[in-house]
Amino acid sequence: MKVIGMTGGVGSGKSTVCQVMKEQFHAAIIYTDEVARNLMKKGEVSYNLVLSHYGADILAEDGEIDRPKLAQILFSDETERERINSFSHPYVKEYVLNKIAEYKKAGEADYIVVETALPYEACLTEFCDDIIYVTVSDEVRTQRLMESRGYSEEKVRNMLKSQLSEEAFKAVCTKVLKNDKGIEAIKEQLQEIL
Repeated sequence: MKVIGMTGGVGSGKSTVCQVMKEQFHAAIIYTDEVARNLMKKGEVSYNLVLSHYGADILAEDGEIDRPKLAQILFSDETERERINSFSHPYVKEYVLNKIAEYKKAGEADYIVVETALPYEACLTEFCDDIIYVTVSDEVRTQRLMESRGYSEEKVRNMLKSQLSEEAFKAVCTKVLKNDKGIEAIKEQLQEIL
């Protein structure tokens, strides 16, 4: 059972490609963003580490981590970003490796796909047989994000600037999938890649 990393920038269509993998190629999907969010919930390991370091001031009224407050810290101080990442990335990786082992033992999928926008932090090269980089032009990404998330063009431009460069993605990936021509083109490329 092959383990495939699926990566690309925001708005590249990773989720769509993962959906095609699930429906057409019998893949089990692990979304690292979802895993990280769950580990930041009250009582979970990342939550406890953040709370221990920043104190109750980091909490919202409901007792959960105040995500906007944490994001403000994350994006304003490189040292704090590294610290917060250390509260999350190793535990996301541990979860992913355990989930891969579960899927392999159950044998209910043909592929296991690990989806992430952070291929280096997710350590994809350590456990993936192939890593697919989903790419699309910045114009298409901008349009998608403005339509799907209601972002302004300026917000999208700033997001794209903060992402890994195309070269950095390609340096860690073994395959490239162009996501600019619809579902059928995705299926054809996946068929060739797989």
